Amino acid sequence: MGRVLDGLSDTGRFVSLYGHLGARLFVVRLGWGGVGAGVRALVAHSIRPQPLISFARRTYLRRGQGE
Repeated sequence: MGRVLDGLSDTGRFVSLYGHLGARLFVVRLGWGGVGAGVRALVAHSIRPQPLISFARRTYLRRGQGE
């Protein structure tokens, strides 16, 4: 359960971060281009090898920690 909540909180944190980035760029007169930059940054961040990282973490916990 802790791993699920940790993943959800990380996702929420990054959505908030890039949402605020887009809002800030909108306010400093970059307009909708700033919002688009925030959305593109969020998409670029979400396309990372997360399944591979999770697999490596689970394997380490099973073998290295005896879980």
